[in-house]
Parts: sequence; C-alpha cells; structure tokens
Amino acid sequence: MRKMVDMMLGRMAFLLGLLWLSALAAMHFWPASWWLEIGSVRVADGIEGRPILMHVERTIHRDFSGTWGVSVRSLTDQGSYAACAASAVSDYRIGKDLPEILTLGWWTNGRCETLPAGTYLVQTTWQIHGSGILPAKTVQATSNPFVIYAGGASW
Repeated sequence: MRKMVDMMLGRMAFLLGLLWLSALAAMHFWPASWWLEIGSVRVADGIEGRPILMHVERTIHRDFSGTWGVSVRSLTDQGSYAACAASAVSDYRIGKDLPEILTLGWWTNGRCETLPAGTYLVQTTWQIHGSGILPAKTVQATSNPFVIYAGGASW
C-alpha cells in the first residue's frame, strides 16, 4: 500500500511539474499584441522651427507598464544617424487616448520639438514589462520618411 501511495504522489508531482513547465513555455510565446498593437506611425512633412505633426494608430488591449524609446534618425546620402532620442517608463491604460493634436515633441517627451531641415524617420520601441513569470515583450514601429524644409520654403 505504501508503495502505491508513493507511486501516485510521484506521478502527481511529475504531472504538476510538467504542467508548470508547459505554462511557462506558453507564456514565453505569448505575443506582445495581447497588450499593445501599433497600426501605423505617420509623420507629416514640416518646416524647421515649427512643431512636427504626427498620426499614430494604436490599440491598448490591456493595462501595462512599459518602457518606450524613440530615435529620430536623419537620413543622408552617407547613411543615417540619430538626430534626437528619448525614452521613459510609462503606464498604459485601456481607453487612454493620444492627444488630439499629436506632435513629435509630445511623442518624445519634449526632447524633439523641432528639427533642422532634412529628411528623417522615427523609430519607436515599447518594452512591455513582464510581471512575475511573464517575460518582457517588445513592440517596434518605424514611421514613414518625412522632410523638414528650411524656414520660409514652401511644401
């Protein structure tokens, strides 16, 4: 009888361990889109010295805390380089809308209000903080190339 109880307890412990490992594996492959989906990041052409307008399509499916990072890259004939960058930790909540008039200055927490004349694109990364056994997840979006014209130039 004792052997039978030991065998049953051993099998239960094995099955619980297997179930636990399966749950960990499933959570590892859980997509970031369960929390946040980015449809598009669009930046309008502009004039140097003026705010740069943006339009972002995003859906927050679940509340989360995350770190965002933005790199504004200048595009030149020789390649690209970071012209401006910003990052911070933010709390994201379902139903929290972006400002009605969205600017690059707002998107970068005031770091990239205006840009000198040139061609640019915006790369944004969100890292959704993991909690407990859930690993961190990453979402990335790149804008269209956009042009900032010299002051007084028409576009």
